[in-house]
Amino acid sequence: MSVTYNGQTQSQSAAVLSGFVSGDDVQASGLASGRQVGSYASALTATGRDVGNYTITFNNAALQIGKKAASLSSLDQSVVYNGQTQSLVGTQGSGFVVGDDLIFGGLPSGRQVGQYTSALMVSGSDASNYDITYGHGKLTITPKDALVSAQAQSVTYNGSMQLQSAPKQEGFVPGDDLVVAGWAQGRDAGTYPSNLSVSGADAKNYTIRFQQADLQIQKAMLGFVGTTVSDKLADGNTVAQVTAGRITGLMGAESLNISAVTGRFADAAAGTGKSVEVVYGLSNGQNGGLVGNYDWSPVVLKANITAPTVSNHVVTESQAPKQTYSRIYYQGYGGLARVGATTGQASYSLRPNTVQACTPQKLEDCICERPSETNVEMVTKLPQLGWGQVAWLEAAVGPHPVPRVNRLQAIAIRCRPLVWPVHPRPNAHRCVWPGIGPPSAPSRCLAFGC
Repeated sequence: MSVTYNGQTQSQSAAVLSGFVSGDDVQASGLASGRQVGSYASALTATGRDVGNYTITFNNAALQIGKKAASLSSLDQSVVYNGQTQSLVGTQGSGFVVGDDLIFGGLPSGRQVGQYTSALMVSGSDASNYDITYGHGKLTITPKDALVSAQAQSVTYNGSMQLQSAPKQEGFVPGDDLVVAGWAQGRDAGTYPSNLSVSGADAKNYTIRFQQADLQIQKAMLGFVGTTVSDKLADGNTVAQVTAGRITGLMGAESLNISAVTGRFADAAAGTGKSVEVVYGLSNGQNGGLVGNYDWSPVVLKANITAPTVSNHVVTESQAPKQTYSRIYYQGYGGLARVGATTGQASYSLRPNTVQACTPQKLEDCICERPSETNVEMVTKLPQLGWGQVAWLEAAVGPHPVPRVNRLQAIAIRCRPLVWPVHPRPNAHRCVWPGIGPPSAPSRCLAFGC
């Protein structure tokens, strides 16, 4: 006889008696029974008052209890990494007898991101009574979203290596093995971008989004002390004479070189307490001093421009005049008979005072340049002048009019500067040569200045 396990004790069907007289007192016993899966053999016997009247043959048979079909499965499950060990939850079973001694196991668990497949199993004293089909589900742990944000930052150059502030971190599990790197850093003035990254044993458990930002190192501001500006006589331009001071605001032992310093008045008009803008030019210095790490502004000072007068034009000679020579090329024709084209060479004396060179566009409108030069040659070209203009020019600059000269054409004058005490403009220039015209004509003086 064959039956299927049902969790209960099962027995063979009643024994079949044959050859016995109906009504005799004969009973059969010893039928096989059992609960667990297996084969159980019968051990038949006969009892009763009449059993001695028979020669009995026993035919024993086995009771076969077969395994019960059952199934056990787990469902796929996905969870997000949380830094803890996570397990697949729950199984589905069918065909198992309620109350049997059964233990279900083999559900997967894990901490790191990845996929974990179940290895289901059934144990317990009744597990062997089942023929079990398994359905193995998977536990999937997915990465956790996280954000690392660099902080945009602006600092001022200080001569040392500077580091961006710590980036903000969001979404990470406290205590995880993580190392954040790539903060921006730099020493010299400029822009330094971050290059954030995350490493460590737990970095793979995250989907990390990075927000990069720059570290801006601004130039340090410099100052200047001890700068001075000299007063001057009005000369038609705004150039100021400047004495350089010293630099302040340098970092540590760094130094910079002063390569240039220039100053200009706001305008050329005479006045007191006039603003002068002084501009410094700097170059790289010693001990790591780089111009690119610094910025500076013009220095604004005050100085006076004095209007010209006869009194402030008088100059006392500091030494005996030096005899110098220069050529004056001129051509013209006289307004009287017997006066033709003439040429000549002038000689004159030089006052060795500090003067200014100038390049006049017109004799009465001179532009001065390069102060504090001594014995500077200058060149001017006279425009074509008519009779009245020549007379006016000589009358303006000296007591000797030139009535005999009708026209001077493109006269090129190259001479050295002088200070003429009675000239109405400061730093006048004078050239003296033998008179133009008849031999009896006096020496003429042509003067110009700025």
